[in-house]
Amino acid sequence: MPSVASQCNLCGPPTGGLPTHLAIQASSLSDMQRAWIVDRNARCGHEASLWQDGTGSGRDFANCLLQETAKQALFCGALYSGEG
Repeated sequence: MPSVASQCNLCGPPTGGLPTHLAIQASSLSDMQRAWIVDRNARCGHEASLWQDGTGSGRDFANCLLQETAKQALFCGALYSGEG
């Protein structure tokens, strides 16, 4: 059975049929996003660990994920709108 990631474009843009310079940019963006996800998860995991598996850890982890994802969305939006 194919993975969900292989069925969508959320894990990186398709590069087939793009001009070479755009395919390179698409690949670079995918690499950047994968690295960012690792950093985000580590950052939010650490923040949640401050609760020592208490009742607030899940809430803080989810809140951190939302905040970090919003920051990244704004960064990418500015980067590709010419504002970044």
